[in-house]
Amino acid sequence: MNAKDRRLLITRFKEIVAKTDPQFLPFNGASPYVFPSHLYFSYERPGRGMLFLDLSINQKSDKSDFTLQFGWSRLGRFPEVLSVHYYMDDLAAGIRRYSQPEYMQRVMMFLGRDTWWCFDGSNPEQCEEVLKVVEDILRAKIIPYLVGALEHE
Repeated sequence: MNAKDRRLLITRFKEIVAKTDPQFLPFNGASPYVFPSHLYFSYERPGRGMLFLDLSINQKSDKSDFTLQFGWSRLGRFPEVLSVHYYMDDLAAGIRRYSQPEYMQRVMMFLGRDTWWCFDGSNPEQCEEVLKVVEDILRAKIIPYLVGALEHE
């Protein structure tokens, strides 16, 4: 992704997170699972754990694409687990997920489609369309799921 598109995506994603749930703040913690090329947000729920959002921009592609991950840790740190691959509709997997002390997964894999979003800064309409989809998914599916995860013991 070129530098201009990267800056635009990061700026707009920060705005989306702030609008969707202002309790998510930029995360700057240290962990072997935190990468400098990603943008992380966390929301600490005292006595319950921490929730995370991870914007991952493809550094190896000529295309301008990105993915999102979400997760939690009941251990007071960034989740030190590999991303898992369960679909949202897999009830048994949902129960296993909630029982995990730490968890991370790509948003689109969770929704049943392991795809990345294309972000072409030269096409503002396409950018806004993609970001609207991301915002809707965060608001309707991911944030409620994350909050619910820490309600289960």
